[in-house]
Amino acid sequence: MRHYIIILFLFISISSIAGRDSIPNFFIKGKFGYGALIRHRESMGNLMRHVGSMQIELGRQTNGIDLWEQLYRYPEYGAGYYFANLGDPKLLGQVHALYAYLNSPFYRTKKFSLNYHFAIGASYITRKWDYKENYMNLAIGTHLNVYFNVHLNAAYRINKKIEIIGGIGACHYSNGAIAQPNLGINVANADIGLRYYFNEYEEEFNKLEIPSCIKKNEFTVLYAVGTKSIPPPRGSNFFMSSLSLCFSRQINHKRKIGGGTDIFYDETVYEESSKEEVRFKNALRNGIYVSHEFLIKKFSIGANLGIYTWYTEEPFFPLYTRLYFRYNVSKNFFTNISLKAHLGVADYIEWGLGYRFIK
Repeated sequence: MRHYIIILFLFISISSIAGRDSIPNFFIKGKFGYGALIRHRESMGNLMRHVGSMQIELGRQTNGIDLWEQLYRYPEYGAGYYFANLGDPKLLGQVHALYAYLNSPFYRTKKFSLNYHFAIGASYITRKWDYKENYMNLAIGTHLNVYFNVHLNAAYRINKKIEIIGGIGACHYSNGAIAQPNLGINVANADIGLRYYFNEYEEEFNKLEIPSCIKKNEFTVLYAVGTKSIPPPRGSNFFMSSLSLCFSRQINHKRKIGGGTDIFYDETVYEESSKEEVRFKNALRNGIYVSHEFLIKKFSIGANLGIYTWYTEEPFFPLYTRLYFRYNVSKNFFTNISLKAHLGVADYIEWGLGYRFIK
């Protein structure tokens, strides 16, 4: 309860201080939520709990100054803080998260909007697995974890400064297999709250002339590395890497589609293989994939769906997925962070640098 009071106090304080000055299109949001942990593994039956949460977000409502704002129907974006009580203070404890988010409408009128919300950040979980003091927590092996949130929400404007908001969604915490256990925590919840604009907000959107999209072809080369732990807990971390080659085509201002091939190096093979002698080639795997990428100014968000086509050691599952985020350092160079997974189970987090050839 103490955490909820502190966050509510911060919400009121920031609103009153910021309200003294005119800050066009900026706002603060506060939301209360209630939900439950999702049991996605049989071994997690003892962790089922109800979850109470609270969020505070600072954001900006776009108005179409940049073309990408118009293309995504004038979304809002910002940063937030999330707090949740995971139901059992000794087993799971509490979670604190800091994140960046994008909230984009797919239906809007003067007073009402339906939106999809996506957030990513870092979270701190107060109670992790410990072989002496908390061995029943099979979900999380580290205090610091990744935070993901997807959300469908609605907003209704009461007046020029206040909107009531509410929605349903799910959030996920995991460490990307840098430590065991790493089954992860998934929470489904519903929430309700208020948005307060620091000035009287007038919904005036710029409508730029959308230029014709030059449908470009590009070829990218990406090298990425990461580490992975395997059971049992408290074991070693192993080096992982990948070389990815991709051909893609920008089909409009917002999207690219493509396909490519991956060469993976998996050092865990040296530990898990049943072969008497393990060679370098045994740690290699090849796969092919299709990709879909959304473009947001200098950033992009995409996903790959792939299948292993060559290996000497049987993979955990024949299909693999990637969720990735990229930032264009220049016209040709980009940085990459991605989560590779098998059947919803995190394999490892990749950090990479890529180069694109554009034609």
